[in-house]
Amino acid sequence: PQLPLEAVMAADGAFRGVPTEAAAELMYVQLSGGREPGIAKPLGFKIGLDELIDNTLTGINRLITQYANPEQAYLSQPRPQFENKFGDYDHLARVAEWRGAGASEDEA
Repeated sequence: PQLPLEAVMAADGAFRGVPTEAAAELMYVQLSGGREPGIAKPLGFKIGLDELIDNTLTGINRLITQYANPEQAYLSQPRPQFENKFGDYDHLARVAEWRGAGASEDEA
């Protein structure tokens, strides 16, 4: 969802020095410095770009509203079906401790 979110931000004037405009296309740009120093990969979606951007704005507003609630949990790995051995926020959630990794039997 990063590129559609950036499109929302660009249309809202969030990037200093960049004209405020609606996105015409979303693409990844791979910069490798190799034989082909740059490759642009336009993204295709099953829905139109305007609808994708609208859905992204709706989704981010829903998330902001949810996380404004102090009762809302912040999960280190919110999608367990894609569980990663090293989640970005596992150290904050003390995942290794809760899973029993690295703790002695006396500590567990």
